[in-house]
Amino acid sequence: IERVESTPDTVLTLVDGTKYLIADSVDDVIQKVREYRASVIALAQRNQLCLDYLRLKINDHPEWVVVVAFYRAVHLVEAVFASLSTPFHSTDHSDRRAKLFSEMRFKNLRDHYRPIERASKGWHHVSPCWR
Repeated sequence: IERVESTPDTVLTLVDGTKYLIADSVDDVIQKVREYRASVIALAQRNQLCLDYLRLKINDHPEWVVVVAFYRAVHLVEAVFASLSTPFHSTDHSDRRAKLFSEMRFKNLRDHYRPIERASKGWHHVSPCWR
């Protein structure tokens, strides 16, 4: 979403210029965007709680520690994307990675994301949980 206007109908304009006439009010759209952003942060926090629990049993479930840590990173990256002046939501892992590598402003984020992404991919191939 690039912008939302009341003309008096509510018009939603996407970053690609596509416009939609919607039934929701401007205030409703703003509230839904806020709720979405909050839900992404909440997912990251839930993953952290799970990670804290799993770390106590890291020798029993090392693959799950890595996978949950990766999804916590995914949700934190999505939260950063959602907070941009032109919010972005990736559609899959490839889309997210492309966005991270497309702009220099994400270098620090990318440098922290990449190792956990690699570790997570490695577990998919060696862990019996993924067979």
